[in-house]
Amino acid sequence: MENVRNLLDQHDLRLVLLAIMICCMACLTTVSLNARVTATSGRSRLAWLVASALLFGFGVWSLHFVAMLAFMPGYAISYALVPTALSILAACSGAMIAFTIWHLARSAVIGILAGGTMLGLSIATMHVMGVVAMRGCGIISFDKPTICMALLSDVLFAMLALWRMRGPSLPRRLEAAFWLACAICVLHFTAMSALRFSSKPKMVTSELEAGSVLLALFVSIPSVAILVAFFALALLDKHMSLRTLQEIARLRQLSDATQEGLLIHRHGIIREINRALCERLGITPESVIGAPIASALGAQAAARLTREHHDPNQAIIIDANCRSGEAIPMEVTIRAITFDGEESEIIAMRDLSTQRRDEARIRYFAHHDPLTGLLNRFSLRRHLSEALAATRPSDTHIGLLFLDLDRFKAVNDLLGHAAGDALLVEIAERLAEAVGPTDIIARLGGDEFVILLKNIPDERPIVACAQAIQVSMTPPIVIDGRQIDIDVSMGGAIHPRDGLDADTLLRNADAALYAAKAEGRNRYRLFDAVLHLRLQRRMHLQSDMISAMKNGDMTLHYQPLLNCVSGRLEGYEALLRWYHPEYGAVSPMEFIPIAEETDAILLLGDFVLREACRQLETWPRSQRVAVNISPMQFRLDDLPDRVAQILRAHALEPHRLELEITEATLIQNPEKAGETIHALRKIGVKIALDDFGTGYSSLNYLHRFPVDRIKIDRSFTNDLEQDNARAIVRAIIALGHNLNIDVTAEGVETPDQLSFLRDNCCDQVQGFLLGRPEPLYPASKIDVSRKEMETLTDASGLT
Repeated sequence: MENVRNLLDQHDLRLVLLAIMICCMACLTTVSLNARVTATSGRSRLAWLVASALLFGFGVWSLHFVAMLAFMPGYAISYALVPTALSILAACSGAMIAFTIWHLARSAVIGILAGGTMLGLSIATMHVMGVVAMRGCGIISFDKPTICMALLSDVLFAMLALWRMRGPSLPRRLEAAFWLACAICVLHFTAMSALRFSSKPKMVTSELEAGSVLLALFVSIPSVAILVAFFALALLDKHMSLRTLQEIARLRQLSDATQEGLLIHRHGIIREINRALCERLGITPESVIGAPIASALGAQAAARLTREHHDPNQAIIIDANCRSGEAIPMEVTIRAITFDGEESEIIAMRDLSTQRRDEARIRYFAHHDPLTGLLNRFSLRRHLSEALAATRPSDTHIGLLFLDLDRFKAVNDLLGHAAGDALLVEIAERLAEAVGPTDIIARLGGDEFVILLKNIPDERPIVACAQAIQVSMTPPIVIDGRQIDIDVSMGGAIHPRDGLDADTLLRNADAALYAAKAEGRNRYRLFDAVLHLRLQRRMHLQSDMISAMKNGDMTLHYQPLLNCVSGRLEGYEALLRWYHPEYGAVSPMEFIPIAEETDAILLLGDFVLREACRQLETWPRSQRVAVNISPMQFRLDDLPDRVAQILRAHALEPHRLELEITEATLIQNPEKAGETIHALRKIGVKIALDDFGTGYSSLNYLHRFPVDRIKIDRSFTNDLEQDNARAIVRAIIALGHNLNIDVTAEGVETPDQLSFLRDNCCDQVQGFLLGRPEPLYPASKIDVSRKEMETLTDASGLT
């Protein structure tokens, strides 16, 4: 207490307070500058480090000498200039070393201990050098216990300051500055209380000395510099803080604008959360910031996020619990970041609810028909395979019933596809009511349905099911205010009698369906031995078709095309014929539909086109050949290029080739058909519209598509004895001539028909009366003279 009383008596308290104020400002500035060192890198970091060390050194030095000016021992004291200057250097260099150790230490503990010790020693060194610079106070001595206590307190306070200096928050900065000021002030005033002077002080005048006025001026310059630096740094720090806040606000706006949920936490405590995640979870930011993650996501999700080690490049799936109780699947990625100066983790969450719903819909539609909701072809085969695997042949059986709507295409064409879809939905509902509860209904596509009957004793349940379906379809179906009468044809097959595997059963049930249609529609039929033989023949024809083209079983026959007036031979129509080694002559009406069900129709079409052009090369240049083009072949994008290549290969003039297409070919894709026709006619190939008059929009096709010839269907030629047929044929011929389109009549078999066509100026005729399809005719045998044509006409009874 006596030392403290003496210390107070020997100091001017006003200057002491000034010294402490300068010290506090210097310490707070030093803490702020060190925060900038932590936040920057490279040269900027070094600059901030040097500035903090210099400012701290001047702060310690200013405190010491302003406080020494306040020291009044009762006699005059002066200071040696060289030790005084060296004391500044000691304070600055010591602070530089201490702060460098603290910033670069790999371990925070080592940085605090080593840096704090060095910082405390630099403060003590500066004080000792300042005391050594004192002159006029006699012999100076120290009270050793007091000096040791001062040095220990100085180092401990310096360590505390470095410990609390980490982190940019204002309370921590103030606390660190407080401990730093304590380290300086406690060291100075405790050490001053330990000073002992001799009773006879000697004035030393041989060294360079500075008076009190000069010293006051010298001390006040760095003090003012510290104040200016403090205020400048305060402004800079405020500016940086504002920029940081603006950046945080901008980042928050960006995070709120994103669709992903973002959450930042430190040790499981939420530091920040964006709007998207709050809205999805039904919470507010204020209710969860500062709370554990479990308060936002639920305990289980929080445990997975905080207890497990996560690869930042690999996402995990969690179920987050929202306030409504719904479990929301989330895809989560976690990365380490520095947030608000502290190591934290950012969790990015993507809501998988929509994706899961979409995946569920995809899985549903992978097994169900999107229009009717019935099982699709894939699911039917799966159920059928499972039923076959579980069925014992001696115990129970499996039945298949194929169902097809009669005249469905007509409904589609008349009322439109929307009405057709509504009709199919109603059919599906009626089927569900008609079949048994364990029966399985599937839609294969279009108007084709299949009923799978499991665990049946014999074929009687199949018959009963077919009859129930017929009854259910009896009432008319009302679509858009129109009543539609629907008939169905059905074909059934039973396992194991009609097939041991799924493919055989499906094929045989389909064969029974087509047999029912052939018998008059609105019927059902079960597969039997006759159908089995018919199906075997169909399979053999399908498998032998390709080889028949290669080994010569398929050949071209040619039917002549004659000028109706002159009787001059103008060309031939190439017709494909097949003589099978086992079945003999196979009608095109039989094998063409089989080929159209596979890609074989493309090979047949290419074969006919190439073979016809090869033989045309040997004919007189005045004759041409007509080749039928199938709808599938006509849809080929490269058909014009293929035709041009074949013509070039045989050096044929393009106008000698005429391609015949049907109205069915045009109706499938009118836009594409128009492009193909224009491309073919640009080559120079002639286009003929076959079977004219049998479609729904024949006149429309003549308007839309530039054809060179129309061929009157044989059904009109056969009915020329009837007034209506004659009127239609006259109209077609007149229409063609008015449009500058040649007209050919097919199926001419009697002189009367020929006479009528000639009298009405038909351009060209074709039929058995004039020549049957045969292998290549010699021109001398096929050329019919004008006189012979007149004889045929005179023999007819038509005028």
